[in-house]
Amino acid sequence: MLDIKYQLKILFKNLIKKFSFETLISNSIGKFFVIKKKSSTIEIITSTSFSGLFFIKRGTNYFFTTSENEILKKKNKIMLSKDYLSFFISSHRQIAYSPFIGMDSEIKRLPSGLRLTINRSLHKFDFYTNKNEYFYKNNFKNYDKILNLIFLSYKRNIKKKITILFSGGMDSCVLISKAIYNICSNSSFNCFSSNKYKCNPK
Repeated sequence: MLDIKYQLKILFKNLIKKFSFETLISNSIGKFFVIKKKSSTIEIITSTSFSGLFFIKRGTNYFFTTSENEILKKKNKIMLSKDYLSFFISSHRQIAYSPFIGMDSEIKRLPSGLRLTINRSLHKFDFYTNKNEYFYKNNFKNYDKILNLIFLSYKRNIKKKITILFSGGMDSCVLISKAIYNICSNSSFNCFSSNKYKCNPK
């Protein structure tokens, strides 16, 4: 584990010389968030696949958590807005009223793929991906390359069973095809099928 962290640190130092911080985060794979401190401001950046962070301000301090329930349990009173409650009753769907707020009116949320900048007087959101300077060309070769890198990352880092559910949709068809291709080309994955495919990296 220490060796992997050291290698990632060296890799990051080399990449940051060529690309902006926003570019590196935009092209990173995985669920994570990054805290970046600059003089009087703090930036919190969530990856595009991260679930998001809930936070609440108390005085000059901010408290963050991945679970809104952790904040609700510590509050003496929940202030549920009328609009929020009406939305859930009328919509019949378990989706958020807004990606930037929680159930309680005091609770805010930082969604995936966004940056929260905090200074002494306020906080603001922005799309750091707008500053991404590296884009893959829109062709099959690069799309295939990205998929290969994802499979390779799972093989090297996860080292556990990978289960791919086959729904028949576009995403599952592509992933199943790529898994099967890996078997035929370099035997990186073992797969079998019944009502679903299970792939085990060797």
